[in-house]
Amino acid sequence: MDFLKARAPFWKKNHMASGDDGGWVDAKDADDDALGKWEI
Repeated sequence: MDFLKARAPFWKKNHMASGDDGGWVDAKDADDDALGKWEI
């Protein structure tokens, strides 16, 4: 699953309990770093 998440563009939108729009979650540098563990 980690390999898939690192290679495919998935986006997550936060919805706050208060009903406010929490915005989109951005990719992190750690996501790219983790990809190195899965490269063959």
